[in-house]
Amino acid sequence: MSGITGSTAVAPTVGDSAADAETDGGARRTGLRAAIEARLSRVIRNPDFREVLLATAGAFIFKIGGAACSFLLGFIVARRYGAQGSGVFALATTVVTIAVTFSLFGLDYASVRAVSSNLATRNWADLRSWVKTTNLITILVAAATSIVMWLEAERIAHWLSGTDALIISIRAFSVAVVPMTLVKVLSSYFRGMRFSVTPNVVDPFIVPALALVLVVLFSGAAITSVMELYTAGAVVAAAGALIVWLRTFRKVEKAPGRWVVRDALIRSIPIHLTVLGGFATGWITTLVVGASGTEAEVGIYRVAMQYVLVLTLLPQAVDLAMSPQVAALHATDRLHEIARTGRRMVGLTLLLCGIPAVILFIFAEHALAIFGPEFIEGAFTLRLLIAGQIVIFLFGPVGGVMVMTGLERLSLLNATAGSVVAVVSSMILIPRYGVDGAAAASLLTGIFRLIVATVIVWYCRGLFLPLGLTRRRRSPPAAGHKTDLEPEL
Repeated sequence: MSGITGSTAVAPTVGDSAADAETDGGARRTGLRAAIEARLSRVIRNPDFREVLLATAGAFIFKIGGAACSFLLGFIVARRYGAQGSGVFALATTVVTIAVTFSLFGLDYASVRAVSSNLATRNWADLRSWVKTTNLITILVAAATSIVMWLEAERIAHWLSGTDALIISIRAFSVAVVPMTLVKVLSSYFRGMRFSVTPNVVDPFIVPALALVLVVLFSGAAITSVMELYTAGAVVAAAGALIVWLRTFRKVEKAPGRWVVRDALIRSIPIHLTVLGGFATGWITTLVVGASGTEAEVGIYRVAMQYVLVLTLLPQAVDLAMSPQVAALHATDRLHEIARTGRRMVGLTLLLCGIPAVILFIFAEHALAIFGPEFIEGAFTLRLLIAGQIVIFLFGPVGGVMVMTGLERLSLLNATAGSVVAVVSSMILIPRYGVDGAAAASLLTGIFRLIVATVIVWYCRGLFLPLGLTRRRRSPPAAGHKTDLEPEL
């Protein structure tokens, strides 16, 4: 019998094959995990994305706090004063919001870009000139707007089919126009200086937080007391923010400042009109509901809007956090970084907000019942508004990118066209369908604006934020390479 040497092959058994397969599977899983970890490590190490992520986190935390305070304030108003009291509160806050937005002249948005750019280039003279001019314009316009609002309160309330309570509420809020304008301007300065916490504490957190505390402690039997206490909170918040800003601005290098009114208005008015157009949808639908319906219907619509506003917190935080960086990246022609960061933030928004939106869509009746049984009839309204918000998640912060990359005029045209769509659809749908028609008008207007804005940004800047695509290449294409479409991974 001949011996078998060590080189003789041995047939593998079934157990050996299974073991080998398991080993190969484990190796593949390990390799996949290592690839994912490496990918995440590269993303996190990216300084631009890390800066936006940290700024977004700061903005999101305080936006949650501010929204929670506003939500609780609305809940208290609805439970104590019913749908009619909630409607008075909604109409009065809409009027004062329009007044404050008008008073800002777009200088809050323009200041983020101006302050950020001047700091990046260390142009201290232009920085001080901008701040000096912005303060003058906004305070003077806010004061004039406040006076007009006080004098015309009765006429405004009559147009909105409001009661005497609405007249008193509008006059109480007229006193808040100047401090609320100042709070937003100071917040834009801090944001332009890339502070991650201070601007978000100043706006949107501190005013609703103080108002909530004051209402809980001191509100009376009449709904008008809520507006008076809200105004007191705005005054205190503005005083505190001003003190912090003066201490911060002293650290900026001394330089001679001059009045740059013409330059500031040229840069801000297109943004101002764009912002007015952007906010106009909510204003138009709310005011048309008030003019054609009752204060109770406005209250139901406002409660539905409150839930949707909670869902907008993260997209708004992303937009605010990206704004100064987008301005800086565009100034240095690094559009691929904007595309990359935009796509990642769209994914983050869908992940964190999409699931809560679907849950709220399913349980709309239960969510509205918290405010009282009379609010349940707004369930379909809430579902329409949520559907519109999910669409907004998919498009990303395209509006902010337009403004921060020098497309203010096109953004203005888009906002104006959207406002026309809002007015026409509101006038057609709201008288016939009430608050459901208001939600449908809001949905149609939002989709129209997003599609147009996305086409403009792609055509003019070569950016498609949802997929992170850009037509701009970081290096010249190879010879014979005809396509310039490049996904930013």
